[in-house]
Amino acid sequence: MKRKYILIFFISIIFIFVSGLYLKNMENKKSNNFYEENKDAIENYAEKIAIVEGDDAWYYQFLITTFDNGETTNNFFNGCSLKYSKLDDYYVPVTENGKVVEKIIVHPNLVASQKSVNNVTEASEVVLIDDFFDQKQFKKEITTNDLDELTLYNFDKNLIVDLFNKTYNSNFDKTITKFNLAGCSIQSDGEKDGYKYNIGVMHLRRGIGAIRIDLLYNDGTYLSELIENKKASNEQKEIYKNFKKIEEYIVENQEVNIRDEFDLNKDVYNRLFDIIEKFDDPYE
Repeated sequence: MKRKYILIFFISIIFIFVSGLYLKNMENKKSNNFYEENKDAIENYAEKIAIVEGDDAWYYQFLITTFDNGETTNNFFNGCSLKYSKLDDYYVPVTENGKVVEKIIVHPNLVASQKSVNNVTEASEVVLIDDFFDQKQFKKEITTNDLDELTLYNFDKNLIVDLFNKTYNSNFDKTITKFNLAGCSIQSDGEKDGYKYNIGVMHLRRGIGAIRIDLLYNDGTYLSELIENKKASNEQKEIYKNFKKIEEYIVENQEVNIRDEFDLNKDVYNRLFDIIEKFDDPYE
């Protein structure tokens, strides 16, 4: 457990360093000092990752990290909502004398989930999964039989196996992100013409791992729900179809300045481009 939190802290420091790469010249100089002091660790750090989409716009990831070319790995399972910016059961509890005195609301993600089965929260089970894989240090594809020693109440072992195998079969990567984004977030704009944008982004060290573009109408309905329930107009179907093309392009090319890539000049698309073009603005 202690080792896990130390690694999480170090990864956070790396992310701070990465952010500094996009500050003004004076801030860049400070980041370069940090880089020189931690050069070996930063250059040796690498990761593998896989992402799968679940129900109701939840996206799950398995991350394998290493500082020694894969000889020893650290494993992280997590998931977050790319549809909702907050949900009731997703918060960090602050306790005093064993009682919750405050709930710090965070973006819905498994490591903050207080949902539970048999009094086991999703958040605690995520830590259990991570520690299990750290101990096993699998150097092969696995099956559910390899998880016989792992008791899970909240998560399907088939999901864990699928994610791990996809991650294991990918290549270690040392790419550093360039985007001004949190790990998981909902990006939006102000309501106009009866709707606002609802753009869910899963941001990784290497860039945008998943993006989900949707419209949220002022009656609380999502464009994606109209499509799913076969209630969308022809125009809405066309918009949604173009959203899917844009999502695919962004993930494949890691590029958000894409106005010239798509012949889409309506206001609904210009609003979208205005939002996503800010993803690689310098940190302030």
